[in-house]
Amino acid sequence: MNCQQAQEELAVAVLTRQPVDAEAAAHVDDCAACTAEAAGVAPMVDLLALAEPPSLLATDHPRPEVLERLLDEAARRRRRRTGRWLVSVAAALVFAVSFGLWMAHRAAAPEVVVAAPTSIERSATDSTTGVSAQVRLWQEKQGSGLTVAISGVTPGTKCTVDVVQRDGSRQVAATWWATDAGTASVGGSVATHFSDIARLEIVDDSGKVLVPVPLS
Repeated sequence: MNCQQAQEELAVAVLTRQPVDAEAAAHVDDCAACTAEAAGVAPMVDLLALAEPPSLLATDHPRPEVLERLLDEAARRRRRRTGRWLVSVAAALVFAVSFGLWMAHRAAAPEVVVAAPTSIERSATDSTTGVSAQVRLWQEKQGSGLTVAISGVTPGTKCTVDVVQRDGSRQVAATWWATDAGTASVGGSVATHFSDIARLEIVDDSGKVLVPVPLS
């Protein structure tokens, strides 16, 4: 066995964490140059302990065809300078350690949970009627509470706040009469979570929608 073959065996042993081939070990013992190369590789073995998961680097029984392809590629690209294989091993170790540390950081990072909103605010103005409404809804134990500020309604008009759910069903949340200024500020509640509400409608006593306020 020559120096090149022995050094390739050392590289394979480092990457696969397997014992050095007996013939290669005997060559290293008798060759000063290969002994020096082996001493340079020794510190890199400890770096393998930092890489997770271990399966990234090797298994106890690497598939022969995979190892053969790796060695063939290394042989084709090998430079004439002694120690080329050592650079390849170092590069592989740097990648393995970096990837392992990244995986460990990712596993340790806490999962970010975005809390659902507990209240929402919306506003709208109807271009035809001129009525405006500002709506705020919030979560309650058994449904939703709401406040509505309205302007632009004909003074004295009887109105209701209708809650239209996503399935099309309706609930009346509040009833009032517009002031002489055509304004009102009312509150109410419905037995529906606001996430299930599609819109609110301000409706007069004739059933006309004065202004719809979509929630989504």
